Amino acid sequence: MGALIQAYAWGDTPLGSMERWPQSLWSALSICLSTRLPVCIYWGPQYVMLYNDAWRTIPGGRHPWALGKTAPEVWAEIWSSAGVRFDHVFTKGVEASAEDRPMVMTRFGRAEECYFNYTLTPIRDEIGKTAGISPSQRRRPIASWPSDALVCCESSLHARRVYRRWKVSANRPRL
Repeated sequence: MGALIQAYAWGDTPLGSMERWPQSLWSALSICLSTRLPVCIYWGPQYVMLYNDAWRTIPGGRHPWALGKTAPEVWAEIWSSAGVRFDHVFTKGVEASAEDRPMVMTRFGRAEECYFNYTLTPIRDEIGKTAGISPSQRRRPIASWPSDALVCCESSLHARRVYRRWKVSANRPRL
């Protein structure tokens, strides 16, 4: 991703040319590119996206197009709900989090119901003002479900219902 980021025409984005980027963006990007964990940075009030190799699977078939685009462009199908959370973090400067948050996302050319645990953390600039957002997310692993639930599931919504029933029955006291 480092090479793609270097070659990108940043002058055509709200971020402007790389020579004008603030030190806080360079520091955040350095951390992003140095980790093997999936990391994306949403920079500025337009939420321009920069991300590392591990995060490429999150946008699916939208990579590499998503690089340098704004979050509302990339995540149009979920932005009506996600945008409210991003705006809260950006304007208030406090983190927001959610567990098992359902999102119907278009990935690899088809709608997919995904469930994420995530935290949106503000990234501060040189004077302490929120300049970007770093989400830490974890997609709930379907592999942790029982295999009989996976076999009988025809859709992800049905899979969630089956999982809930399995989870409830697994917690019942045994006689």
